[in-house]
This record gives sequence, C-alpha cells and structure tokens, in this order.
Amino acid sequence: PAPEAAMPEPPAPSAADEALLYGMLIRQIRRRTKLTQIAFTRRYAIPLGTFRDWEQGRAKPDATARTYLALIAKAPETIAALIGD
Repeated sequence: PAPEAAMPEPPAPSAADEALLYGMLIRQIRRRTKLTQIAFTRRYAIPLGTFRDWEQGRAKPDATARTYLALIAKAPETIAALIGD
C-alpha cells in the first residue's frame, strides 16, 4: 500500500483573526452574565476602553487577562464576590 500523503498544516490565524475570535468569546461571556459592557467592566474592574477593544476585535487580551476572563466565564458570581462587588 502507498503511504498516505501528509496533510498540510492549516495556516496559523492572523493576529487580526485571533483578536476577532477572542472578541466573540468575550462577548459570549458577557452575554451569559446578562450585563452591559459598562456593568461588566465595573463589576470585574476592567477598563471600559480596553474591554471594548477586546470585544470588538481591535485588540487581543494578554495571557493574564485571558486567564481572568476564563475564571469569570466559569464562576462569574464567585469572581465578583472575591473582588468585592
């Protein structure tokens, strides 16, 4: 039998595509909390302009922010209580 041809690796997403993907994920997190952008950023102490840039895909959150957002996604009420909301 002939060896199978190796599948080419798909190209890595561009920085812009990655930022748009994070934006969609962040919007989903916020919508699950049923909060507006302003309420979400106040509750979780995130600068509004920074959050809007993330949600609209103009910027990608750094590793620390991604971890924080992942924690919010898993336990929004617990995180809000821990930071004093």
